[in-house]
Amino acid sequence: MKSDISVTYLTSRKNCPSPVSFKKWINLAISTSHLIHVKIVNNTESKKINSKFRGIDKSTNVLSFSYQNSKNFVWGDLLLCSDVIISEANSHKKDIRDHYAHLTLHGSLHLIGYDHVDKHEALTMETKEIELLQLLGIKSPY
Repeated sequence: MKSDISVTYLTSRKNCPSPVSFKKWINLAISTSHLIHVKIVNNTESKKINSKFRGIDKSTNVLSFSYQNSKNFVWGDLLLCSDVIISEANSHKKDIRDHYAHLTLHGSLHLIGYDHVDKHEALTMETKEIELLQLLGIKSPY
C-alpha cells in the first residue's frame, strides 16, 4: 500500500496532534493506496466551508471530500475544526487527542464510502469506528 498524507495547520497547533498521529490514524482506516490532505482549521473557516458545501451555516468537527474512491486508490481531503473538536472533547470530558483520533477515523471512513444517513448505515459505521478505536486503545465514544 502506498500512502501519501499531508497535514496543514491553518490555526494554532495548540492541543493539535502531530502529522505522525494523523498518518497513523488514516493508515489504520484506509487499507488501499491513498492520497489524503488533512487541514486543521478554526471555526470561521469550518463554518464558511460547511455553508458552501453542505448548506449548513455553522462550523462542524470534520468534513470529508472524496475525489476518488476505487478498489485500489482513495484520494480526498479531511477538514478538521480544532475549535469544535476541543470544545466537544471538553464538554464531554473526553481526551482531546482521543477525540481527534475518532474524528479522523470517522472522516477517513467517509472517504472510503461509509456513511450514516440511515440507522443501518450509522450502526455499520459506528461499529467500524469502535473496532478501529479499540486497536488504538481508545474506548467507544458511543
